[in-house]
Amino acid sequence: MRRSLIIIIFSIIAINGIAQINLKEKFEQDLINYTNAFNNKQWNTVTDMMYPPIFNMMSKENMVTIMQGMDN
Repeated sequence: MRRSLIIIIFSIIAINGIAQINLKEKFEQDLINYTNAFNNKQWNTVTDMMYPPIFNMMSKENMVTIMQGMDN
């Protein structure tokens, strides 16, 4: 019983570690994608990756228009 409990605990720790590594890789890839989209002036992609509540203050279309204006 005690050995099973120890195995379960170590399994949970290992799974948690793997999940954190996957989350870090996902974050890094999202950051690369965002930077590439921004550098390539793909404003719709940039706004798709923004935190959604920001569009409560300004519409997505207005945000794209502002970004296009900054580019010009």
